[in-house]
Amino acid sequence: MFNKKLIFSFCTIPAAILCHESAEFQSRRKATKEAESERRVERLSQDAIDITPKDGKFVFGDLTSEEIEDKYGYQRVKVKGIIDFDQETMIRGTYRGEEGYFIINPLYTHVNEKKEGCGIMVNRGFISEDHELDKQRRLAQSTGEFEGIIYTGDKWNKYDFAPNTPTAGVFNKAVPSHLSLVAHLKNREDANKAMLMLVEFDEEGQQISPSAPTVKELTNWKNTPERHGAYQVFWKYTTYLNLFANTMFWLYF
Repeated sequence: MFNKKLIFSFCTIPAAILCHESAEFQSRRKATKEAESERRVERLSQDAIDITPKDGKFVFGDLTSEEIEDKYGYQRVKVKGIIDFDQETMIRGTYRGEEGYFIINPLYTHVNEKKEGCGIMVNRGFISEDHELDKQRRLAQSTGEFEGIIYTGDKWNKYDFAPNTPTAGVFNKAVPSHLSLVAHLKNREDANKAMLMLVEFDEEGQQISPSAPTVKELTNWKNTPERHGAYQVFWKYTTYLNLFANTMFWLYF
């Protein structure tokens, strides 16, 4: 009987350890997302920082991607310039559960010493497949001041099998260095590092096409902190149940 107890514990204790680690992981995810949500809300609610180049160079030009995310991630910014609707790149994606395309255009902010166009790529928002050929999106504001957030582009992961091919005009991810190459921006050292994503800070006056994300969408999670908290409770009590079963087995069997 003693051997049976050892076998039982040998099989169940590792499971208890795994359940405990899962509970700890969910606890960390909950705390991380709560802190990140607070950071995003705080930054998006502040007055917009004007990052329009004053001396021909963007403020993030000397920063790495990690430094840009840390200093300007989800920080409300504004840029003055002119959007070129004739140079439009469409990146296939899903938004609000709908298939369609993200619309990317160059936003010219200044010229260099050779009078060549310089600026930053701007993600203007999403259009559904039904409106792919809808040219009404070109009637939107093309010049003036544009507000949004700075980001370093879409992230690649191991499940992304279709690479961008800038020379062929094929894009599956928004990568600043690829997009600025096609748009012929001459300040490549800056334009390669980050791009602007337009944000609808006034939800009541939200533009329909293309549709930019709202502050609420940028601060919400698909898997919410509350859901991670529920997962944590589940794994924690599963651990307790495992230990309780082991105790009862050793005492009464």
